[in-house]
Amino acid sequence: AWDKAGEYYSKLAFDTSDKDKQTELRNEAYKYRAKERFAMGFIDLDTGEPIIIDVSKPQAQAIHTIIRKNEKKLAKVAFELEKNGQGTSTSVLLSPLSLDPEDDEVTPKQRENYAKYDGKQFDMALFDGLLYEADDSEQLQLLTQAGFDIALIGASKTEAPIAGDDINEDDLPF
Repeated sequence: AWDKAGEYYSKLAFDTSDKDKQTELRNEAYKYRAKERFAMGFIDLDTGEPIIIDVSKPQAQAIHTIIRKNEKKLAKVAFELEKNGQGTSTSVLLSPLSLDPEDDEVTPKQRENYAKYDGKQFDMALFDGLLYEADDSEQLQLLTQAGFDIALIGASKTEAPIAGDDINEDDLPF
């Protein structure tokens, strides 16, 4: 349903010759389009616990590039992950940190947490159940809540019942 909402506005933008209206309609279409996201697993060296971060495709590519560039040194290098900016201008930076005890980039506790995972694979089971996909009815309901007129994509309110619509006062325990 969200794809159809995006397509609805994209078609309107394509069909108009007014440049300002095209921009407005493309921006509206963008709101409803799926955005490719990537989940990446790391170990938080401060806590020693695994974490999963959610990043955009360009952010994932930037992170992956740094890891690949340092792959021969992975047994000797930890990384610091930084996030800068907001919204679509958010960037991530993965910086290698020396694990050499002579360097003070990493604390003794962080070195200890790093050593706990030496030679171990990240627990991929942590990704299980991470994503949730709404069914068509729920997507229509969410579109309605977002202020989109679902009739524009050929759907009706009966296909997107709002939670609680079918409850009468006699059903309630209070």
